[in-house]
Formats: sequence, C-alpha cells, structure tokens
Amino acid sequence: MIALLLCIPGLFASCELDDARDLCCPDKAAMRYTYLPFGYELFPTYIFNLSHYLYDNGGNYLGMVPPGSDPQYQILTLEPGEYTMVTVGNPSLGVTDLRHQERDHISAFTLTSIARLEDPMQEFFSNTDELFWGISSFAISEDGTAKMLRRLTRQSWLDDPLYETAMITEMYNIHCHFRIRVEWANMPPAIGEYQMELDGVSTSYSLHPERAADGGGFMVPEGMGRGKHRIRVPLKSQELNGAFVTLRLKNGSLPTLRIFFGENQVSPDINLAKAFRSWGWNPDITHVQKYSILLRLNSDGSADLYPSIDGIIEDWTDGGSFG
Repeated sequence: MIALLLCIPGLFASCELDDARDLCCPDKAAMRYTYLPFGYELFPTYIFNLSHYLYDNGGNYLGMVPPGSDPQYQILTLEPGEYTMVTVGNPSLGVTDLRHQERDHISAFTLTSIARLEDPMQEFFSNTDELFWGISSFAISEDGTAKMLRRLTRQSWLDDPLYETAMITEMYNIHCHFRIRVEWANMPPAIGEYQMELDGVSTSYSLHPERAADGGGFMVPEGMGRGKHRIRVPLKSQELNGAFVTLRLKNGSLPTLRIFFGENQVSPDINLAKAFRSWGWNPDITHVQKYSILLRLNSDGSADLYPSIDGIIEDWTDGGSFG
C-alpha cells in the first residue's frame, strides 16, 4: 500500500488552504474543482460536498481522501507516483451507495441509487441526490509537485495555456430534474394523494473512466440497471405538480410515465421516447438535464402531452399514438 507523506500517522489526512496554522505540508500540491456547464463557474451554487476515491497507476483502490474545509480545493499529500482520483459530488448516506473495498479495481467501482419510496424493501425508488462527478489522473514528483496526466474534460480547456500544468478537475452533472404537471380536462377522479411513476430509469453507474461517454463537451458515466421511480404528489387546485430527481436519462432507454391513485392507474402509459423525439429533446448531448412537461388527462382515457416549449402530442392512448 502506498503511504502518504503526512506529519501525522495514518493513510489519509487533509491540510487546510485557508488555515495559517496548518504547517504540516509546506509544499502543497492542490487539486482545484470547477463546474462550468454554461462556460462560467457554478461550483459553489450546486456542489456542497465531495467524496474522493484514490487509485494507483494500476487502477487498484487505495482509499478515500478526506476533504478539506473548502470542497473546491483538495490538498494532495502523496508519495511520488501516478494516481487516478474519482470524485463524486453531493452523495448522501442512505440515498447514494459508494461503498468500496480495499484492493478493488477501478473497473468495479459503481454508484447505486438506494433510496426507496417509504419502505426500504419496496421495489420503487424515490428521488436520488443531485449528483456530479469528475476524474483526473496525475503524478506526484520527488519534490512534491503535481502534474496532470489525464482528465475527463471539455474540448475548450485545450485553449487554456495553463491546460498542461493546471491541477484542475472539472465536475459534470450526472442527475436529472424532471417536473411533471398533470391536469384533467374535466374533474380528477379522486381527491387526495396521487403517485407519479417513471419506469425505466437507470439505477446505478459504472464510474470506470474508460466506460464514460462523451456528450460533446462533458463526460457522463455508463448507466446500468433500470428501475421504477415513484413520488407522492397531493392534488392541489385540481392538478398535480411533481418533481423527480433521478440519474441521467438516456436516448436509448427513456422511461414510461404513469399516474396512480392508490392501486389504480389513472393515466395511459406515456412512452416518453416518442415525445422526446418529437420535441427534439436529446438527453445524450444535454449536460444539465432539466425537463418540464404538462400531461392533460381526458375523460375518454386518452391524454395530451405538452413540453415546456411550444408543441403538443395529442390524443395519447395506450401504446402511444399521434393525433
């Protein structure tokens, strides 16, 4: 096991960039983290904590690096060598599972959504964390300085004259916000609490960098597994307003939307793949996935589906059809 060059015993420790009393590491190499989905810095607005997982140059897991007081900067106090660090933003206990065993290879590293709707034994997933990730490979030299070797990065960084030397890990958005409003052409069939379901959303990611996909300016992990997400939504002013937070949607496996009251399904199956194609929505090349739709349920059992922009898919019946 590679040891860290620390002034205190143990495998990992962190020094504070903003603490003048921290004199244990006079020559500090630090990684800076950034989140630039629209070309300007949004890290402090959306990312509140980071978990760092360190691997050696053979892809073998070494352990977690404890974060400092400022999540946007991470001190690297390591022995000389080459490393890869996988960083996940905003995971929380009981919602996102990132457990890792010593000596595991990076190819086995997965992130799994584990939050369930009420009962942990239910098959239905509830909302996940608002997740981000970034991966960088770097080398620590004999004099303690650091140099980037490889990073998952957008093409625009190549125009930065500091690209070759700057210790920067760019974070990427790996969750989806999906807002759904439901209204009835006449009257709702019942008063009370309804459930919205998205069937077919990824439930886990492979965090192996070689399996990451290029979205054209951002990198996303490989989605694995498919499950049903449900949220409870009370009826207010004759309509429902629900907000899902899930792992990213993918073009090839877009979910089916259903509305329930108790055990009764009160909407047809809404195949969102058809709707997304019609509206030109392309999740694979959309870095920040924020979608909003209106579902209007008719008394004859059909449904009309509207996006948050001009357009309509009319007269939806079971299986989906365009009017």
